Parts: sequence; structure tokens; C-alpha cells
Amino acid sequence: MTRSLYSPRNKKLSQMLKEERKKAGIIQKDLAEILGETHTFVTKYENCERRLDVDEIERILKALKVNAKDFFSRLYNWK
Repeated sequence: MTRSLYSPRNKKLSQMLKEERKKAGIIQKDLAEILGETHTFVTKYENCERRLDVDEIERILKALKVNAKDFFSRLYNWK
């Protein structure tokens, strides 16, 4: 399994998180503030310049009020 920043799965994860942020009507700067992170943190993971660990993904999903089970089901195409 590739661990590249630009792996297909990491690209899909980044894209999906960005889409969820936009659906929530939150700009990057505001999400970063909610998370207690810098604006650069959000920009980098949305642009596939930074990998996220599970705890970070969980915090982001909670901030966006996105159900983690549903999100990962879509990410992995689980039925």
C-alpha cells in the first residue's frame, strides 16, 4: 500500500473533507479556528500537502457535524 501524499485514497479523502466543509458553509479560516489550528493546517490537507491521522480526521468531522461512519462508508465505498 502506498503512503504517498498523492495516493488516490488520500486525494479522495482531501476532496471529500473539502466538500463537507463547503456544504457546511464554513471557510477554511473559520474551520481552522474551530479546530484550534492554523489556516495553513486546513489548506495543506485540502491540497494533499499533508496527511491526516485518524484523530485529526475525527476532530474535523465533528467540527463539520459529519457522521464518521457515513463518511468512511462513502470513502471506502462500503454498502
